[in-house]
Amino acid sequence: MTIKRSSITSKQLEVIKLIDKGLTSYEIGLEMGIRENTVKSHRQTAMGLLGVNNAGDLVRVCKEENLIE
Repeated sequence: MTIKRSSITSKQLEVIKLIDKGLTSYEIGLEMGIRENTVKSHRQTAMGLLGVNNAGDLVRVCKEENLIE
């Protein structure tokens, strides 16, 4: 699978990186200064773009595609 980096926004990538660090949606919202529902929306949109069904697969695919370290 090849993902265009431009299809994932910088905010979505930031959310994914924080998920990888083990933060909850609430904690990510506090860290980024956005609402918890916005965090969930970023996560869901990214999952749809990458064709995955859970946050673990989201992080895994992003690492495999070198979207995050």
